[in-house]
Amino acid sequence: MEIKQNIKKAYNEFKRYCNKLTHPDLLILPHKDYTKSELMLACPYNFNEEWNESHQEKVICYCRTEDKKLIKRVEIDLYTGAISYTIIEESKSKNPSSRRQAVSIAMSSENASPFLLNVFQHKGHTYINTS
Repeated sequence: MEIKQNIKKAYNEFKRYCNKLTHPDLLILPHKDYTKSELMLACPYNFNEEWNESHQEKVICYCRTEDKKLIKRVEIDLYTGAISYTIIEESKSKNPSSRRQAVSIAMSSENASPFLLNVFQHKGHTYINTS
């Protein structure tokens, strides 16, 4: 019981800290019921305890080897399963990685504000952000 209370206390302190931020890039929170080990992505538009939902809509893969000028962009619609495949110039691709491959998950908040959850590589490090 003490561990559960400590987790809840740390969660509330973290939320108070995050509410002071003007634009958090990415927030990962413990699951709301404090008993599961899963983590929860905090919606960048609706960060509060009562309403923090977001929906995954599409997966976008940017496929290329280092510094190639052409990118293979694969999109999968998560509602219909439709797949599109295009080859596009790097400058027009919206790839979150300036030099390598990346995966973006197109999401929307409960109030329909769209955002991307990006996972990308730069100089051997893997980063996660929202845009």
